[in-house]
Amino acid sequence: MKKLSIILSVFALFASSCGTKKQAEENIRQYGGIYKFGGDSEGAGGVVYIYPETDNTALFYLEKNRGAPSYNSGTIDGRITIKNGKATFKELLFDGFEDYCILHFEFGKNTLTVKQEDDCNCGFGFGVFVNDTFKRTSSEIPQYYINREDRKIYFSELQKDEEMPAEITLEKLQKKGDIYYFNNVPFSGKAINEKEQGCWDCMEEQWEMKDGKFHGKYESSGPGIHRVGNYEYGKKHGEWITNDHNIRIVEHYKDGKEHGEWKYFDDSDDAEGLYKTETYKDGVKIKEWTADGLEATIIKTIKAYQNKDEETLNNLILKDFGIAIMHKPGVMDVFDFFDKISFNSPVPEYYPYYTDLKIDYKINFEKLPKFSCDTEKWNKPFGIYCDTTSTDKMLSRTAKNMNEYLEAGFWSVKQIQKIEILEKNRHFKIIVLGKDGYYFKFFLTFKEDKWHLTIIDRTDYCSA
Repeated sequence: MKKLSIILSVFALFASSCGTKKQAEENIRQYGGIYKFGGDSEGAGGVVYIYPETDNTALFYLEKNRGAPSYNSGTIDGRITIKNGKATFKELLFDGFEDYCILHFEFGKNTLTVKQEDDCNCGFGFGVFVNDTFKRTSSEIPQYYINREDRKIYFSELQKDEEMPAEITLEKLQKKGDIYYFNNVPFSGKAINEKEQGCWDCMEEQWEMKDGKFHGKYESSGPGIHRVGNYEYGKKHGEWITNDHNIRIVEHYKDGKEHGEWKYFDDSDDAEGLYKTETYKDGVKIKEWTADGLEATIIKTIKAYQNKDEETLNNLILKDFGIAIMHKPGVMDVFDFFDKISFNSPVPEYYPYYTDLKIDYKINFEKLPKFSCDTEKWNKPFGIYCDTTSTDKMLSRTAKNMNEYLEAGFWSVKQIQKIEILEKNRHFKIIVLGKDGYYFKFFLTFKEDKWHLTIIDRTDYCSA
């Protein structure tokens, strides 16, 4: 007997769950039918046809007569999305007007209340306003209604006529909350914002959309401006790139918030390239770097070198890394790390530091100059050069060469990894060409929110 009770309980649970699923599928159908109010010879009257369409949408036709003495009337049809027995119809019915027709539907047990918002234009006759409760007179799903011209309008045909287009202008969609609707159905497809005729500086925009939200590629263009990015369910996500004439901005978003590194470039022919970076976390800026800080550190390093100002130079050295001094004692480059710089103890010891450089202090942010061993000349005039568009991995490359050609294990794997991590930062080489033919080469690295002197390159180009 106990076993039979368990079986019956399980069967009852299964039947209950099946019934719930069936009820949910038929939820919208429960509202279908014909609803009426009034209708005597003198008084106001009206009728509403409800045609369930999908699991959450229905087509409707509403007609109301004001009654005596004017008998003015009005009709409207459309699509509504029903949730918990309620729906709102909002549509711009007339081009060139900003008045929306807004109707609120609320279904009860065999009743339907429809309320028209104040001061909205639904195209009804003079004095006709909907604020009525209709009683259901038929639960049978209506297949058609008869319009004012006494013509049968089948809902199935109306449904075909209002199929969602693949592309539409954004202004033709109705926005409710954060959802864009086409005929009260969340829009999926491509939305566009066309450039107005005769507007030379207007933007053209395109959005991919899904379920009423921006989802997928976004692109806009205008005179000298182009922007491309990606949305995920209404929020900016991933990489966005803006080209505004010669300025290029690479942005990163996560769930609609700035997240990650933003880079700002000046792509003019005579510009410096990367001139600013910002780092964000969940919409909050946590770091910023500007080329102005780099420029100031370049000049500070050069002047300290010219003045043999060891204190200033040593304060620029990155703690826990030191400064690498490179030179070329034979056929290949080598280096070693030091805690500080000493002009009285040059590296290598037979090669004193020449600090009397004759220069001005204008920095050229461009490709670095090259030295020709054939002509024994640089391919660029004297000056200060810094290339912010590329990162020179000279130090890690030299460490690996030393291990391969000089002594295996000269630099440990851990030491090389430390160098490679450093080179992943903003890590730029600077070459100073003096008017007298002498030069000074060094590297600055941006770490811990400031610039550090990390390498002095004393290699000769044509030695050995």
